[in-house]
Amino acid sequence: MQDALDKWAGQWGRPSVIVGTHPGGCASTFGAMAAASVVVTPVIFGTRELAALDGWLGELPGYPFLIIPNRLARGLAKEWSLRKLTRIVEAASVPVGPPVSEHGWLKDRQLRMALTADGPAAGLRVRKGRREHGSRRRGSEAYGTAA
Repeated sequence: MQDALDKWAGQWGRPSVIVGTHPGGCASTFGAMAAASVVVTPVIFGTRELAALDGWLGELPGYPFLIIPNRLARGLAKEWSLRKLTRIVEAASVPVGPPVSEHGWLKDRQLRMALTADGPAAGLRVRKGRREHGSRRRGSEAYGTAA
């Protein structure tokens, strides 16, 4: 996986490889992470999910992680979960990127294409999702270039 991603990055003319994965993985995950300039890792603010993130970061020091808070209802997290996330990322010395809101309406969306492919007449919810995606993409690219 690492060799393939390194080769493709050269063919694409890209200065960095951005990999997205949740805590946990298999051989292909670790191969992709080895080639990555940045490893974007979404985290849900739940007890088990934060424990998994803590273990993941503790077992894999030195990787260029970028933690993305994910599925935030109304864009907010509970105070206890913010304290726990802060403790985890400070102990691991990893940055946190822009959060992703809970977009419950996506499970009922009938269009089978990326939100970013919707035209200029896209609805309000799609435009909000695209803005969040653009913010994460820019943050990932900036971090990957700096790493």
